Amino acid sequence: MKDTVTKQILSWITMLVAAAIYSLGIALFLSPNALAPGGMSGVAIIINKLTGLPTGMMIVLLNVPLLVAGLFVVGRWFLIKTVVSIAFSSFLIDLWPKIIPQYTPVTDDKLLAGIAGALLSAVGIGLIFRCGGSTGGTDIIAKLLRRVLPSVKTGMIFLVVDSIIVFASVFATKHIENALYAGISLCLTTFIIDKVLYGSDEAKLLIIMSSDPDKVANALLTEIDAGVTFVNGSGAYTGRETKVIICAVRKQLFHRAKRLVCQVDPASFIIVSNASEIFGEGYKAHNGEEL
Repeated sequence: MKDTVTKQILSWITMLVAAAIYSLGIALFLSPNALAPGGMSGVAIIINKLTGLPTGMMIVLLNVPLLVAGLFVVGRWFLIKTVVSIAFSSFLIDLWPKIIPQYTPVTDDKLLAGIAGALLSAVGIGLIFRCGGSTGGTDIIAKLLRRVLPSVKTGMIFLVVDSIIVFASVFATKHIENALYAGISLCLTTFIIDKVLYGSDEAKLLIIMSSDPDKVANALLTEIDAGVTFVNGSGAYTGRETKVIICAVRKQLFHRAKRLVCQVDPASFIIVSNASEIFGEGYKAHNGEEL
């Protein structure tokens, strides 16, 4: 019980910190440079440049209908965390220029602003997603579409939906260069969001044929605590029965595992492939929420 409460507290703290990171990307880099890289924040930036209305306030107003629609589809806690994330980040987006006006914007170089803004906002969005919330807008659309299209990664949904908003910014700002810079920012955001959401789940799948499979398997088990499975096989040419080793390791452990196998059996035959996601003990839960 105590562990569960601690995890919930840490989740909320992480989410609020992530919302602050997201707000810095919008307030200090993207919005003051009229870069609208998609999402409700992008629409709000466009409206801000056309009318002068505060970006943070517009983000809140634009998200109201989406939150109402999401109420009937997403879970109660997702909705609560989303409301808190939107309210907190929007408040900070309008607050930062007043607290540190000398850094609004941090840079007038639109390329640097697009890259830095994308980095901060994408990290913020990804962490908020991992904590079970969202920053509204495209996030909610992505969350809903992931239920219907679980094979499509969140970043790709962002790319498609937000590209429409970036295209619209050309007509709103009358500056095609801004839209091009926003497009660069959008592609970077898409890449970073997928890395934050799925990067830790990526792994290498090793299929190992060795003359001493038991020794190789024992080394992998004891030295790097990797999960190892034996599959009975036989050589098509030799007809000799053997044990084939199947082993999944996280990317950061791959080179260590490969070196270990080669040390035990320099003549071993290793096939390596990428595993984008792994479910089971030590990795993602089978019944975990789709991000």
